[in-house]
Amino acid sequence: MTRRQALRHFANGFGMLGLAGLLAGRVSADAIANALPSKSPLIVKPPPFAARAKRIIFLFMAGGPSHVDTFDPKPRLNAEDGKPLPFEPPKLMRTKPGKIFGSPFNFHKHGQSGIEDLALMCAIPNLTVIDPCDATEIQQATEAIANFDGPVYMRLLRGIVPVVLNPESYQFQLGRAALLREGTDVGIISTGLMTERALDASVALAAQRIDAGVLHVPTLKPLDVDAICDFASSVNFVLTAENHVVTCGLGTLVADDLMARRIGKTLVKLGIPDQFVECGSVPHLQEKYGLLDEHIVAKVKAELQIASTTA
Repeated sequence: MTRRQALRHFANGFGMLGLAGLLAGRVSADAIANALPSKSPLIVKPPPFAARAKRIIFLFMAGGPSHVDTFDPKPRLNAEDGKPLPFEPPKLMRTKPGKIFGSPFNFHKHGQSGIEDLALMCAIPNLTVIDPCDATEIQQATEAIANFDGPVYMRLLRGIVPVVLNPESYQFQLGRAALLREGTDVGIISTGLMTERALDASVALAAQRIDAGVLHVPTLKPLDVDAICDFASSVNFVLTAENHVVTCGLGTLVADDLMARRIGKTLVKLGIPDQFVECGSVPHLQEKYGLLDEHIVAKVKAELQIASTTA
């Protein structure tokens, strides 16, 4: 084993070097030489470079869970544990790549995923809160935040972020909602990645002769109250769609504003129930908690059925 390999693999590598340097300055070379044989390899030798550091902080963190094990389950990784890489390794790798290593931890389904972040952030005074729809809006919102004088909280999408909004025609405006599709039967007010689902649902509803409009609300605070109220006034009923707990989220904000303006409209909330949510992949969680476009379609049709039977 080379010296470089030893420093890389042993926990006390750099820490022991630092400790040896500090101790050597406190113990005289003559005292060590007198206590050891003249040819002993342990006799203190002058370092090749003069020491400059007066204090050393050595952080050794081997044994702690890596980022791979602290976010979401990876069943495929565990299934491939111990197998060679299923692809050609990068040409820049200096050494021969090892085998696939699965997580040594058992993933538990239940836990807090932080999905209630928007409600918490909206409760902070003077904080602007943004939930972008796609890659186009993330880029535009980032530029707007850079030019904005004040604190901002913006959610980011993970994984491969799709492009839903055309960057040639769409322009993000801080504090403004965007009417993406007009409709009269139902008005879908959405934020974040649920806007893509709302647009897909509106197309599916149109095929069934249900006219659905879509209002995208990327800025939850300050809320574009005028745009929301005007949109709600033009439709038969309102459905809010959010990747967030329905308690104190977009649906609650919309309900508050409609009541304040005395706009009497049926409001249906679609989101995550009031409970702790486990971490997991976006497709898995959206399927489990009913956040796909087909769930929006089902909610709309159910409400229209209720309205027709009570008319």
